[in-house]
Amino acid sequence: MKIYGNEQSACTRSVLMVLTEKKTPVEFVNIDLAKGENKTEEHLKRNPFGKIPVLETEHQTVYEAQAINRYLDNKLDGIKLTPESDELKLRMDKWMSIDSSYFTPQAYTVVLNKIFLPMFGGETNEAAVKEACEVLKVIYKTMHDELEKSEYLAGDEVSLADISFVQYTDYLLKAQCESVVFEHENVRRWWHKMTQRESYSKLLDVIK
Repeated sequence: MKIYGNEQSACTRSVLMVLTEKKTPVEFVNIDLAKGENKTEEHLKRNPFGKIPVLETEHQTVYEAQAINRYLDNKLDGIKLTPESDELKLRMDKWMSIDSSYFTPQAYTVVLNKIFLPMFGGETNEAAVKEACEVLKVIYKTMHDELEKSEYLAGDEVSLADISFVQYTDYLLKAQCESVVFEHENVRRWWHKMTQRESYSKLLDVIK
């Protein structure tokens, strides 16, 4: 099993979190985004959209982080990251959809403008950051409300839903957005628990 990705990529790190939870080492092939290696003909054969991560197994190639994470949870032994009950599966699916539809696009806008553009001499679009943060505030308030019901987003056990939000939340904190992320107590509590897991602190150890 092989992962094509980048250690700084939030989506790649999400997949590495799942592999760490599953205690499954993986061969890792670094894709240098700065050099455009994700747009090479070779990589476009793996993913026609030129994105990372990509999972390559003996039998098939899978792209899109959430699809990869679902595949890994289904195929690998160890902790189950999908709830058993239909009700909790629905909650997990809902939050994974919120992540891909609302959270990741807005978090990416903030992180791009506050971390990566300045790093390479670009200018921050403050209006775009402000607009994105308003959406993020709604998401974290909704998370707070959901976490009134249970320890994690889809019940009292960690799931793929929780993992979906960890890496971009981490980047938002590095972008000095504490007031957005930590406005609500339940989110602070959830974040503390997620950061105590080995899949957060030792996710790179899973790379062989």
